[in-house]
Amino acid sequence: MNDRTVYAKGFPEDTQLDQIQEFTDKYGKVHLIHMRRLKDRKFKGSVFVEFVSVEDAKKFLTSEKIKFNGNDLIVEWKADYFKRKEGERKQKKEEQRKASSGKEGGEEEKDGAKEETKSVVRVSGCILHFLGVESGKPRDDLKNELLPFGTVAFVDFPQGKTEGYVRFREDDGAKRAREGLLGKTVGGAGVAQLCGCDVELRVLEGEEEEQYWHKVLDGNGGKD
Repeated sequence: MNDRTVYAKGFPEDTQLDQIQEFTDKYGKVHLIHMRRLKDRKFKGSVFVEFVSVEDAKKFLTSEKIKFNGNDLIVEWKADYFKRKEGERKQKKEEQRKASSGKEGGEEEKDGAKEETKSVVRVSGCILHFLGVESGKPRDDLKNELLPFGTVAFVDFPQGKTEGYVRFREDDGAKRAREGLLGKTVGGAGVAQLCGCDVELRVLEGEEEEQYWHKVLDGNGGKD
């Protein structure tokens, strides 16, 4: 999927999905468009576009001076976008480390050991968000029901909540789980059955996925 998905930035905030669809259709057949939004649901001006074929995705990327209604777009492969963001995150972390390098060596060694104990393997597209599970459901029940779709690394389901996250070890585990559970559903689109509850499911992508990984890497999102 990543080999035919591109990232594009520079759309006006009031752009509608059908306008982006019409624009990208000029370059080839599009399977999916994900409009990236802020927490208040405002459009960020950037999208992930999954083309049906690698050739069409390449055609889009290699076109000269891609413009949308006169606006220059920044375009790159989705995989390259995440590599770049990860590089920026590491650089920022390194700068913060250097800024606090006045600490004694013993403290630094302690911090390093602490960092190692909470290390996780970062995989894109492996986090499934669920909403609607009955509060108090055991995490093991969720884990066991999702095991057929992949290896569950962690279930993030705080007490008293009806929503949470499941992190798979495989990059397609979250997608397989969502599609598998929706495939069993008789009800409305986007609603599935999980642990006997009607739930909404989505695979984290883009900025939302990036923010969740930051929480995990900071030690607040569960360990492998």
